[in-house]
Amino acid sequence: MLASFPGPRPWPRFVAVLGTYLMYVFVALAAWRVLIENWMKLKGTRLIYLAVAMIALCALLYQGKTGGELVYNHAVGTTHVDTGLASEGGSSKGPVRW
Repeated sequence: MLASFPGPRPWPRFVAVLGTYLMYVFVALAAWRVLIENWMKLKGTRLIYLAVAMIALCALLYQGKTGGELVYNHAVGTTHVDTGLASEGGSSKGPVRW
């Protein structure tokens, strides 16, 4: 569906910047929607609004997919915990239950 990326190197910054820009785009879309409802001159821009909203939605889905791949496939932004305690002589009792 959406193209995957080769690795985590340039992508964390791109995903963060895209998320920041999308925040501003959705704020602008909300303001535009309020203006469409309250100002008669902007009633003719509903189709343009819909097209821009669809593009923004696709960008949001891409950003979510890419961010999820960065976290779950490449462990970007996570701390690495050494779970090999049993091989080092420690006891491994399985996952911690809270």
